Amino acid sequence: RPSPFTTGLMMLARGRQAASRAAPTLSRSACAAAPKPASLSAIGAMRAASTTVTSTNVNASNLGVILAASVAAAGLGGAAVSVCAPVSIKERATGVSFDGASPFDGAPLAGTGCRYKFGFVKIYALGLYCDTEAAGATSKDGEAVWAKLMDDGVAKTISLKIVYTLKPQQLIDALNDSFKPRLALPGRSDAGMKSFEEAMIKLAEGTCESGDEYHFIYTPDGGFNVSAKKKGSNTLTDPIKVDDADVQFALFDTYLGANGIDAVSPSMKDDVLQRM
Repeated sequence: RPSPFTTGLMMLARGRQAASRAAPTLSRSACAAAPKPASLSAIGAMRAASTTVTSTNVNASNLGVILAASVAAAGLGGAAVSVCAPVSIKERATGVSFDGASPFDGAPLAGTGCRYKFGFVKIYALGLYCDTEAAGATSKDGEAVWAKLMDDGVAKTISLKIVYTLKPQQLIDALNDSFKPRLALPGRSDAGMKSFEEAMIKLAEGTCESGDEYHFIYTPDGGFNVSAKKKGSNTLTDPIKVDDADVQFALFDTYLGANGIDAVSPSMKDDVLQRM
């Protein structure tokens, strides 16, 4: 009997073939209406129940799509994977590829960018996964776009792909530097930073190498979670929940810059606006 992963691959192939015959070009509204993969909890259950994929025919960058298809095939509440999003998109400055849809909730890739240090050292490429149309955001909104995407009713994921090897604490310290002014805003607190740092240290496993990935995921029903994929691995870790609304706010505002403090990657914001 085929494994869930094998069945998922078969479903994905059939879906793409059918879509190419029936609908070569799909509108954005049609894409938004397409079924989404299973919830975070269902995907976590699938990972726990499944063995690691080792076939050389499976591309690690497409693992999220395979997982979603596997969840659907196993009857865990998922649906067929949308064929609307491109398989992958390259970030301009680094050439790093990002899947066209989030492996966590199926949201489309809204834009990519690069995080620099000293203005020229490339530290990581990043991508924002968010259904901007469902959030009611358009390029005509100007700076109001970012407030709409920050709304707690909007699911979103920031994915970081490291291109410059550094120590895990250096990455945490860099994030903390961006968080501090945001957590100092009226009504905000840094009380949740300890749990965030502990989650990051656990995911880093002692290293933060070029090729590692870190994913910061928010969904209205699942809250704020972090996950990782280490260099050379084909699997994402099970998401670790960070149950703190202020840290969640600081993380996403670090990249969206919706509250009067500059975002750390203007190139990602520019790309999001250009893709709307």
